[in-house]
Amino acid sequence: MNRFQLQALNAGIRGGAADFIARCDARYDQLAADAAARARRHLDACPIVLLAGPSGAGKTAAARRIRAALEAAGTAARAVSLDDYCQDGCGPGAESPLALDVPLLTRHLDDLARGREIEVPCFNFKTRRRDPGGARTLRPSPGGAVILEGLHALNPLFTERCPDAFRIFAAPESDLYDGETRLLGCDGVRLLRRVVRGLLRRSVPALETLRLWASVRRGERLFIQPCRSLADVTLDTSLGYELPVLARLAKPHFFGLPDGTPELETVLSIQRAADRMEPMDPALLPETSLLKEEFML
Repeated sequence: MNRFQLQALNAGIRGGAADFIARCDARYDQLAADAAARARRHLDACPIVLLAGPSGAGKTAAARRIRAALEAAGTAARAVSLDDYCQDGCGPGAESPLALDVPLLTRHLDDLARGREIEVPCFNFKTRRRDPGGARTLRPSPGGAVILEGLHALNPLFTERCPDAFRIFAAPESDLYDGETRLLGCDGVRLLRRVVRGLLRRSVPALETLRLWASVRRGERLFIQPCRSLADVTLDTSLGYELPVLARLAKPHFFGLPDGTPELETVLSIQRAADRMEPMDPALLPETSLLKEEFML
């Protein structure tokens, strides 16, 4: 696990918030470009890139970055979200890989590995049903890549079907420290990301997100973290500026949480850590920020 040091982050913000944001984003973009370069060298073996990670990892934005890096290097690339393979009645963040249409997905993996086109389904998360009119045709380009991203992309149900696929595990990997004292772990950051995304993008109250977190974490321990060892590369999606930005957005919704609220101690840890960081105005974030792309409006 990597470490962000509180004093270094605060010094960076005081030295110029916009410049600090740019340097943090450049660090992340370079990590994504490095992962893309490794994937590109692997395409002769298999055109498929599998990208997995836990909830709040920033997988969709990571897939976009890797796709852009591949295309910048002259490699055609397409991206597919495994969310579209949810079975009717399920929703995003389903804990078990069996919430996906496994027969269809494994058949599509076989087709893609052989360079054959597929009809990617479209799942409507409002109706929690597949939209027959939303399917799209995906034709792999010769010598190109197809990135499949989702919670369960590295599950053996799928990796054993295409053993030569390049595999990426994406997650925030940098805890916040003050010297040798850990102030906030990555799981707290992911919970904060989920809270803000729920509030801004899905109209989900903070309390509802907190109530679901234990179930989300249980599913991760059972089905996602054990697959981490199957990855060829791990992509750290941590951003040095995200705690003061996201905590500022979430803070009004943390006021008045009742005693006994699930994850209340984690919320208090988030607030204590954020209070020790220099403030950051969310308006400073560029549209290309991972936070803007995946968790904010």
